[in-house]
Amino acid sequence: MHCLVSKKPVFRWVHGLLKDMNTKILCLRFGAVHVVVVACPEIAREVFRTNDAALASRPETDACELFSLGYKGASLSPYGEQWRKMRRVLTSEILSASMEQRQQRRRAQEADYLVRSLYSQCCSSASAAASSASSAVVDIRHVARHFSSNMIRSLVFGKRHFGGGAGPGAEEVAHVDALFALLNYVYIFSVSDYVPAAWRWMVAGLDLGGDREAGRSVMRTLSRLHDPIIRERIHEWDGLRERGEKREVRDFLDALVSLVDSQGRPFLSFDEIKAQTAEMMFATIDNPSNAVEWALAEMMNRPEVMQKAMEELDAVVGKDRLVQESDISGLNYLKACVREAFRLHPYHALNLPHVAMEDTVVSGYLVPKGSHVLLSRLALGRNPDVWDAPLRFRPERHLVNDDDGGDNHHVVLTEPDLRFISFSAGRRGCPGVSLGSSITMMLFARLLQGFADCLHPASSPALVRFAASFFRVAVLQLQESDAHKFAASFHPLTPTLPQLPSRVKEALCARKLSTRQQAQDSDELGGGADTILAMLWDSDSDDEVHVVDHPTEHRAATHAEKGKTMADANASSSGADVVLDRYGGGDDEDGDPSGPSSAARPPTHNGPGQDEQPAALRPRSKRQKKLSIKGLYMLEKVKYI
Repeated sequence: MHCLVSKKPVFRWVHGLLKDMNTKILCLRFGAVHVVVVACPEIAREVFRTNDAALASRPETDACELFSLGYKGASLSPYGEQWRKMRRVLTSEILSASMEQRQQRRRAQEADYLVRSLYSQCCSSASAAASSASSAVVDIRHVARHFSSNMIRSLVFGKRHFGGGAGPGAEEVAHVDALFALLNYVYIFSVSDYVPAAWRWMVAGLDLGGDREAGRSVMRTLSRLHDPIIRERIHEWDGLRERGEKREVRDFLDALVSLVDSQGRPFLSFDEIKAQTAEMMFATIDNPSNAVEWALAEMMNRPEVMQKAMEELDAVVGKDRLVQESDISGLNYLKACVREAFRLHPYHALNLPHVAMEDTVVSGYLVPKGSHVLLSRLALGRNPDVWDAPLRFRPERHLVNDDDGGDNHHVVLTEPDLRFISFSAGRRGCPGVSLGSSITMMLFARLLQGFADCLHPASSPALVRFAASFFRVAVLQLQESDAHKFAASFHPLTPTLPQLPSRVKEALCARKLSTRQQAQDSDELGGGADTILAMLWDSDSDDEVHVVDHPTEHRAATHAEKGKTMADANASSSGADVVLDRYGGGDDEDGDPSGPSSAARPPTHNGPGQDEQPAALRPRSKRQKKLSIKGLYMLEKVKYI
């Protein structure tokens, strides 16, 4: 009642009680339910290890029942046969090592789409900014969330977008909004969930905060987008079974639909497949997007941290290619940055409740059967007894040293000692830790490597507190770099691999896309049918790295110069530079938007004994025009007081 009257978020009220009472474990009584909140690693380990079996169930709430279609999935279902069934399907069919390996190509393609999409966005924004006084805007939150959603749609459905045509549109935006709304409503406090069962008829028709209708609206959106794809796939596999044919499992949905029981009948119902696909999606999108967004925001205020991250990328990956999943194991400082974002800025303040299936004892206190046990992500990650300067972003605290005092080694995103929570642990823990870690790190590393973010010169590098306890990060700006220069140049037809000079073949780091993928790229990215992505060293131009692509207009983006100070960047007359290739789409110095013809292009001088570089792959002119853009990075988050 106090929360309803004060309109204060429940988690903030609970954390206020923990602070005022100076306790590590707190028991509250909400209606007929005991709610136990844990705020220290020692008791958290007791919950997830010593008493894991007794606390392995989930509460039966209106939101969980709605979103799981009557507890048909694995994440939200109470402990029992249905949960065990769906958990086995997840671990053995969906998130197995073999399936993760088979899906590696899709993940790599999505990481490539991320870079090319941002190049296109930057160049389009730069063109608009050049003709007006306004600055171009790069919304990192939008980029991170849509990368995560594109990734999981590709893995689950085998398609990045719901409709045909060029790229994401209103359907994809509605899908992302619905998934994040679902996440928020799963964790919401609802009075009806704590009313005794005998009295629930009294509040059955009430929707005090409009939460039920909002939840139904979310499910209507997901049903509209997911159901046709699932039904079509079920019909396809039914036809294969009738004809006695087989085909390879291509994505997560295939893995679910293709399962059969001992009688040869489908193992999962439509509702089970629908519930599990929705759970896989909303469980995947929050951690990567939130952690990367906050890590970048914090690094803007700590230029020395950004510098260390870039130095590690240069040392492990180099400057002649884009980071790949195989590089992640060596990017320990980047993983430490993500761990610090998980610790300091969890997406939700409290984890999903665990329900006691029997009377049990935690930290010497009796926890009655039916009690809800919650771990405070905020209190664990910001516990001053565990962390020095807990509110300071300091990735170095996560680096592990060798026994001989050597360099750090093998940093992982999980925290086995539960000093903070990145992925849920215990019997109800996240089975997709490996997949989630890969998605998070690829998003983070590609954004760092391919694009430069810094504080806007007119902004103070400090977080500003607002009355509603929201925080906003200052404006970010893209900056030019000579060390990491990814210039996209486009041409009538990219040469095939045998036609390229030997020097170019050796530097070629991306594969030719399949015919089917080429067609998809053409529709979704505006590219031509013969698309190829290559990194080319230019012997005459200070180690520039060129990304050669083939859509319909010229685009380019640059990365921040390694070691370049903020003062130098701010003093630059051109500001943040996104460079459009003068020989194909950017304005030339005479104002001609088309630029000179290919016949007017200067020849390229290669090193001794090397073939002349094809015209399509020639380096950018040193006289090319630069267009200034400024990326706005407006970030609002709730801070734990």
